[in-house]
Amino acid sequence: MKNNILKYLTCSAMALGLAGTLQANQITGGLHMTGVATLDNADLGSATQATAFAGVTTQPLTASGSYFGILQDTVTFKPFSWNPSSAPINTLWSFADAGTGWTYTFDLATLSVASQSSSFLNITGDGTLNITGSGSPYTATSGSWSFTISNPGGASNPTFNFGFDSANNALPDGGTTVLLLGAALSGLALIRRKLA
Repeated sequence: MKNNILKYLTCSAMALGLAGTLQANQITGGLHMTGVATLDNADLGSATQATAFAGVTTQPLTASGSYFGILQDTVTFKPFSWNPSSAPINTLWSFADAGTGWTYTFDLATLSVASQSSSFLNITGDGTLNITGSGSPYTATSGSWSFTISNPGGASNPTFNFGFDSANNALPDGGTTVLLLGAALSGLALIRRKLA
């Protein structure tokens, strides 16, 4: 009987440990990128869309959390409109990091104009961050973003900054809660068997 109990506990612990290791991690932290945006109007206060992007790169010194350690990578950025809104946009931007070998993407869900004048534009919103590729432990995670242009000169191709942060700043527990719950249930099952 003691051997059966030992086998049961060993199998339960192994199954719960495996369940904990299969848990995907939420994306944490954030990243900024810069580049040149072509707008539909040289007057920033009258612009309604970014029609093209050039020279967009990630800024590794601003990377934190799940993005820490990326290199300065070239980013593919899709055009978008804020008046009227073109959201949602699948894969607003993407880049493949040479260091990790993973692909980083952002799906735009919402956007709204926080501030717009002839010298400043700030668009904010929400979306989904993804880090995919061989060995990536991450699952799709909600995040917020901000797109800003400071354009005092009135050029139709101003430099922009795009930044985002994960909405999930809690650290994943690595399956500890599941393991403790499984151990408690196993203990209750053993007590029930002894009493029966």
